[in-house]
Amino acid sequence: MESGVAAIPKSGQSCTKVNTISGSLICAKVGKVLKWQTIKKKADSLTLTLPESSYWEDGYIQFSYSASSGLPQVATSLTPAICQIQLSSIAVANIGICTISIRTSGNVFYNPAEVRRDMVIKRHNLINVATNPSYALKSQSVILTANSTAGLPIQFQSNSNSICTVTGNTVSLASSGLCQINAYQLGADFIDPAPAAQITFRVMKENAITYDGPTQLLLSTKPIALTEKSSAGLAIAYQSTTPDICSVSANTLTPLKVGTCSLTASQAGDDYTY
Repeated sequence: MESGVAAIPKSGQSCTKVNTISGSLICAKVGKVLKWQTIKKKADSLTLTLPESSYWEDGYIQFSYSASSGLPQVATSLTPAICQIQLSSIAVANIGICTISIRTSGNVFYNPAEVRRDMVIKRHNLINVATNPSYALKSQSVILTANSTAGLPIQFQSNSNSICTVTGNTVSLASSGLCQINAYQLGADFIDPAPAAQITFRVMKENAITYDGPTQLLLSTKPIALTEKSSAGLAIAYQSTTPDICSVSANTLTPLKVGTCSLTASQAGDDYTY
């Protein structure tokens, strides 16, 4: 052996100071003497606590980890396109499977260790609908405008086929009444199904007044009933604007004196009629 070079101890050789470490050996008392013994490394127990699933909208997710050895631990994302480690949080980057690894490098007493956990990153999904409160029956069809917050296509189904039917996003108007349509979005991988949204609007009939009553009367004429109806089949209300010439009561016209009798006619519609 060259002068000044320390000898490398071997297991079983004598040593002089208990607990002295040299490489993978430790000086330990064996019986009544001190000998170099091979260190038997222990398994390090790592714990990693994080949710089984979370949402992209959450942004940052808290998690915790530890090692039974007390050695330093290194947290790493194995799926950086989905999630990344930022200090003591997981920053969500996209939907998918986020895999987190916790490692220790070990030392003379502990073997290196690693634990991995998966977390599903999902996205919420809601339906937004834009519609008018009513549409004219004569327009025949309506294009529905709706979208999901996840950007997925919407499906529609009519609950009132006698009033309106749906093909794709086009509503065909069949008759006046209340049109009720359900909007669905069934979700996708890592995207929740959206709660169903109901679209409701009134389908309105047109309403016009045409006067078909007499255009002249003899003063001696008995009161006559004004029975005309609007184009929607609703009763018309009349009022005399020349009450000294003629009067109207309960839609009964009574001539009073010679002159021009002028009437106004109105029809206020109903729930499904303009």
